[in-house]
Amino acid sequence: MRKLVQWLNYSLQRKLMLSYILVIVIPLVLTSFILYQRATHIVTDQTEKYNNRMLQLMNEKIDNLVTQIDRISYFVYLDDVQRLLNNIPKDPVENASWQIDMKIKLNSWIGFLGFNGGVRGITLLDEQGVFFNSENTVIQKGFSTDRARWYQDAIEADGAKVLLGPKELGEYTIYPNLRNGSLNFAIARKVYNLQKNDSLGVLVMGIEMYDMHAIMSELNLDNSTGLMIIDKSKEIIYSRGIESPELQLSRIITGLSPGSSSIVQEGNHSYLVNIFTSTSTGWNYITLTSAEVLSSDAKKLSGFILLIGVFACIMAVLISFIFAKRIVTPLKCLKNSMKNIEKNNFHSNIQVTGHDEVSQLTVSFNLMVSRIRELIHSVYRSEIQEKEAHIMALQSQINPHFLYNTLGTINAMAMLSDNEDISRMVVALGDMFKYAMKQNGGFATIREEMEHLENYITIQQCRYGDRIQFCMDVSEALKEFSIIRLVLQPLVENAIRHGLDPLPDGGTIWIHGEYDPEIVRIHIRDNGRGIEPDKLRAIQSKLLSRLQDGAHRSNESIGIYNVNERFKLYFGVEYGIYITSELGQGTTVSLVFPVTQ
Repeated sequence: MRKLVQWLNYSLQRKLMLSYILVIVIPLVLTSFILYQRATHIVTDQTEKYNNRMLQLMNEKIDNLVTQIDRISYFVYLDDVQRLLNNIPKDPVENASWQIDMKIKLNSWIGFLGFNGGVRGITLLDEQGVFFNSENTVIQKGFSTDRARWYQDAIEADGAKVLLGPKELGEYTIYPNLRNGSLNFAIARKVYNLQKNDSLGVLVMGIEMYDMHAIMSELNLDNSTGLMIIDKSKEIIYSRGIESPELQLSRIITGLSPGSSSIVQEGNHSYLVNIFTSTSTGWNYITLTSAEVLSSDAKKLSGFILLIGVFACIMAVLISFIFAKRIVTPLKCLKNSMKNIEKNNFHSNIQVTGHDEVSQLTVSFNLMVSRIRELIHSVYRSEIQEKEAHIMALQSQINPHFLYNTLGTINAMAMLSDNEDISRMVVALGDMFKYAMKQNGGFATIREEMEHLENYITIQQCRYGDRIQFCMDVSEALKEFSIIRLVLQPLVENAIRHGLDPLPDGGTIWIHGEYDPEIVRIHIRDNGRGIEPDKLRAIQSKLLSRLQDGAHRSNESIGIYNVNERFKLYFGVEYGIYITSELGQGTTVSLVFPVTQ
């Protein structure tokens, strides 16, 4: 046992193989054993369900056929037939003509219903005897309606159909030339005289369903399954595939309730018996399937399952080896790459060939190595930018007081000279300079940013006069939200410089703000010359990309790219600047950022 443990500890692949074999083979063996034990029950249960379904389908077919045949009995209520029934001649010659007329009416009605076959004879009789017989039906001697139970049942049914089996048929009629294997029964119904509102007697239709073989072939019952149909009086009216059906009925069916199914032992043989009772006819449909046949099928199924189990065990061992190797090989690559990382080699990536968890781990490892490389470069870049910021801070400590004093002197001189334009420009420039030099963090309110923009507009209006107009629509509620400092003035300056300044007549700049519970949008729109489509696509592509490389600064960086980069740094890559433009119509620059206060 210790050697086995040591053999496993030295290889992850061996552990995986053993785990796969145990996890796969043990359930397969148990499953095969359980299926072997349950196979007989499964086959029996499926056969039982199949037989029940077949019996239901047979019942539906026969019920539909009985309903179709039963419609023939309504021919006695035709107006012409009622007139004939109220004028039955007693003269034999006239009666023969009357019988012919009745047969013509009957055949015409059968043709109208589209029924062809199955009716052996139609007889109309009352207590005095038969007064209409459509076919060669032979009435037995000594027949009496008083002794015929079925006749009284039909009278008491008061117009509803009553089904008669072969035994009841034999009490009064003989149908010659009946085919073997056919289903023989009769339908009896009380008939009314509509003109006199009394009874005409009982109409009896003898039925021979000689196409039962066609019905059985449609149902596709197994040859090992026998079938019998029993009427209400427990008499067999049809049987197929059962030797001595009367004997089987008395020995096997005794004690079974309608709608049940069970295994019945009869001598050395067992049968699966299914019983279905028709709610329409009251007949019982019974199937008998040999239990020996079921066990034979179960043994075949069990042998097949065991064969599959053995094959599955072999395949489990082979697949476990392949899968264990496919899992361990990428892990070995990861291990080697980690050793390279330990040696400060960050330039090796592992090739990904799949989509499973190990492949995802490899992708994450590659991304981690790539991110480490980026962080190393970012640290170098940050150190350089920090040094530049120190230099700019030293310069800003030298210049502000000198510029404040100089602008104050210019303003005083302009006031002494009554030059309000120069004074207004100097004051606006001083306020802009103070706002830009504030050291209170990177954020301000939109109100402060708008005031800074208004100072810039004051200077530009002194420069351009009426050539450039400004329209601002920003609500008081929106002005209370926070925004990054020094973002609106560069965008307005960009609109003047590239959109309106090149036009002889100038134009108008609209500043409009809107917000919802989560997002603020500030639109700066001009009616300048617009941007060419190719150049617009290039600008949009740069704005949608991730942060620009901060190692290179130019005059263009203080414009839209600089503002866009700051927004993405502060709020995330989904925020920033979005530009739409149409050549000759103007440009709209939209600032999108989250609501903050």
